[in-house]
This record gives sequence, structure tokens and C-alpha cells, in this order.
Amino acid sequence: MLCLRNARAFLEETQILAEKKHLRHSIGLLGLAVEEMGKAQHFADVLEIAAIEGEKVAALDEGVFWKHKAKLEYVPKPFLRESKKERRLRAHLKRYYTETPALRARSFYVDFRAGRWLWGNPELEKLDIVSFIIKDLSVDCDWIQAQLYLLKRLWRKIRRYGRHDERTQNFVRKYYGTDAQERINQTSG
Repeated sequence: MLCLRNARAFLEETQILAEKKHLRHSIGLLGLAVEEMGKAQHFADVLEIAAIEGEKVAALDEGVFWKHKAKLEYVPKPFLRESKKERRLRAHLKRYYTETPALRARSFYVDFRAGRWLWGNPELEKLDIVSFIIKDLSVDCDWIQAQLYLLKRLWRKIRRYGRHDERTQNFVRKYYGTDAQERINQTSG
């Protein structure tokens, strides 16, 4: 939840900067938000595996805390919708997910080789693109938060009734599917 709170703060600050037409720094902050979301999603994944398959099976990927690419691997991937505009905007978002560290560096740092103050991201420095990415990432934050709340409920049931209790099994079947319920049944105690 702390990672999501941090991501939401970056998104709010990004919105403020975008409204003031400071799009280059907005793009850099978006990158920070994306990485925080990746960490939050990784925690959610690990909590789900631990709840369903057992604590011994689940493991945190240490790289998620200090490697940019590791964080990005866990961010929910954008899907493409039908309209051309939506597809174009989502293509920018997809690029954002894969190139965040480089794009962020280009937003904040001086390029001495090019002899310019900042070389920026001209193809992304458009208000409609930045606004779209902010909205889409906000939806993803809501989705990750909902996942975490659901996992919190699952863990309460496990602690209260046990992993193999019928009430826990019904909860898992309802929210995670019969495949997850079968994985619980395959684990011991």
C-alpha cells in the first residue's frame, strides 16, 4: 500500500506539472510512478502465491527493489482497444512500461554530449499523451489496490479458519477460481 500511495502521489504531481505545461518533468515523474506500481504488483503476486500455494513457495524478487527493469516486469501491461487514437495512446503507454528508466533520465538529466540542457522526449511531450498515461496508470493503481484488499481478506480467512477450511476454499474459488482452489488442496496444512 505504501508503494501505491507513493505512485498516486507521483501521478498527482504529474497532473499538476502537466496542467502547467511542464511535460518533460511530468514524463519523468510518470516513470517513478510506474516503478512504484511494479513493486506493489510484485508484493500482490507474492502474497497471492503464499496464500494459495503456501509461504514456502512464495519468494520476493530482490531485484524489484533496486533494478529498474525488474520493477517494470511486474507492472500490469496495457491492452489495446479498437479506436486508432486509443491504440496510438496505448502504444505510447506500452513504450513507457518498457523504456521507463531511459525516458525518465531524458526528462531530468543534462545531456552534455548533445550540448543541450535536456534532450527530452519530444514524441511524448504532448498534453493528450501525458493525460492519457496519467488516467490509465490511475486505473491500474485502483486495480492493484483492489487486489491487495482482496488478498488481505483472504489472509484473514486463512489465519482465522485455516487454508483448507471450507469457508476459505469457497472464498478462493469465488475470487481466484477453481484452479487456485485445487492448488490449495495440493498443499499440505
